[in-house]
Amino acid sequence: MDELFELELLEEFELLLELELLDELELLLELELEFELLDESDELLEFRFELEFDQPLRPSSSRLRREEA
Repeated sequence: MDELFELELLEEFELLLELELLDELELLLELELEFELLDESDELLEFRFELEFDQPLRPSSSRLRREEA
C-alpha cells in the first residue's frame, strides 16, 4: 500500500514538474517573440535612418548645391 501511495505521489510530482516546465517554456517563447519584434523594429528604424540621412530619396537643394560646387 505504501508503494502504491509513493508511486502516485511520484506521478503527481512528475506532472507538476511537466506543467511548470511547460509554463517556463511558454514564457521563454513569449520573450523570444518579443525580442524578434524588437529586432524587426530596430531594423526598420535603421532602414528609415539610412533613408533619411545616408541615402535620402530626394537630396535637399543645399546638398545639391554643395555637390555641384
